[in-house]
Amino acid sequence: MIKVGDRVYPIFAMDMAGVVVEIKEAETTTWMVGGAMSAELVAVVKHDRDGVLQEYRYSEVMQES
Repeated sequence: MIKVGDRVYPIFAMDMAGVVVEIKEAETTTWMVGGAMSAELVAVVKHDRDGVLQEYRYSEVMQES
């Protein structure tokens, strides 16, 4: 489970490592047969290289080992 303060990198841009500064919920607009999907987790990452804050889906970041 990734939490605030963990070092992570996006799986589609592995050279953009950074630190998670916030985890929040984002509303989804996808509808399934049984109704609307639940909220999705989003990790806000501060990149080491340039200090830019970027939001990534929780499923798109991996924790550094």
